[in-house]
Amino acid sequence: MKGTTQMKAKILFLILTFLMVNSSLCQIRVHYKDVQVNKNGDIIATVIAQNIGSRTHFIVRYGARWQMTRLDDKDKEFSIKYKHIPSGRDYKEIPSSVTVKSIYGQYMEMEHSYEMPSTGTSGETWRVMFTNIPLEAENVKIDILGWEYSIGDLSLADKARYQRDEKVNNLIAEGNKFQNRNDYKDAIVSYTEAIKLDNSKYKELSPKVSLGFFNLAEIDFENNEYESAIENYELCLNADKSRRAEISANYAEALFQEADSYYSQSDYVLASDVFAKAINIDNSIKDKVDSRFNSIRMSQLPNVALSSLPGIMQLYRSKNTSEKVSQVFSGSFSPDNLDVLNGLIMIGSFSVCSVISYSSYNNADDYYDKYLSATSEQDAGDYYEQTISAQKTALIASTISIGAVLWSIYDSYKWVNWHNYMFTLNNKKYSAAILPIVTQDRVAVNFALEF
Repeated sequence: MKGTTQMKAKILFLILTFLMVNSSLCQIRVHYKDVQVNKNGDIIATVIAQNIGSRTHFIVRYGARWQMTRLDDKDKEFSIKYKHIPSGRDYKEIPSSVTVKSIYGQYMEMEHSYEMPSTGTSGETWRVMFTNIPLEAENVKIDILGWEYSIGDLSLADKARYQRDEKVNNLIAEGNKFQNRNDYKDAIVSYTEAIKLDNSKYKELSPKVSLGFFNLAEIDFENNEYESAIENYELCLNADKSRRAEISANYAEALFQEADSYYSQSDYVLASDVFAKAINIDNSIKDKVDSRFNSIRMSQLPNVALSSLPGIMQLYRSKNTSEKVSQVFSGSFSPDNLDVLNGLIMIGSFSVCSVISYSSYNNADDYYDKYLSATSEQDAGDYYEQTISAQKTALIASTISIGAVLWSIYDSYKWVNWHNYMFTLNNKKYSAAILPIVTQDRVAVNFALEF
């Protein structure tokens, strides 16, 4: 019972907090008294604004100072929204001026940082002006602090719609001609332009756009241009996902070939991901991928044998080795150079310490021979100390050399494990969706960027 009471108290507290934070907009009411639309596209709205709460502060954006301000649907200030029919684009703009009627009957410019006093039901008279709104606009709406007024279509909207429809029909006819002549790129451009002008044509034209990309992809595939084929297959699916079954075999094969090229460039992570994507597109290619994986995976035994020569495997598995060696010696270090850096350190430490160890052991033998043939106790003591010192140096250098060998073997063993893991089917997640969620706007953008 106590817990229920505390929960109710928390909910009440959150509600009160929300109401306090949002009270500045909730307590203002806007009544549209008069809206004039002039022949030049200027729109003047006269409104009565009532503040039935306490003094309220808000920012008013208008005029040249705020002209470049980017507005979105969350803005609840002073704005006008409309769709420009000839271009098919939606716009949201701020006023060119906002004025307040004084007690003397004169209109004065509203401050950008405005504090509105409590007015009760009497209210203030505001005049909000928008300039140069295109007369070809439709669905025109004024928004003042969240209170909307719908104007509808401006004077040239019907004419603009007729001209747009005529242009869209011409683009569709033009696209059909290009498609019949197997000029798929130009057909896609025409259909896409038609969709951009009239988004309601999306359902009608998207299958045609998809067919155009499909045909382009098939041509690329036949010419072994797999990268371009993959791009066109993806655009085909973006436009019409129902074609997935139709294109899956060739799409997956193109991905397989691209993955193989990444592998040949030693880009193992990307190769593995693209192999997985190929299986996700067409699961029947899984056996082919698995067979390729079997040929790619490495055996540990020869790898361990070769890595007993420190640094050799590290340099061997790095692509562009000579270029990266030059970068390392010039003092340029990056994650891409890590294998080369490791290899050079291993080779350097092993070589130098092996030479020091060999030389020190020889010196120790020489000093020991001199110790045995010494004629005085003083000379014998000196040669004995030099023998011990040389042996210690040889032991330290030998330890470092052996450590370089063990380090090389362990590093290569770990790398082969990682490499084999990347190319093992059981370790890949093939159930994840790889195609983006397609929207009409997104498809239109993709087409526009393609050509």
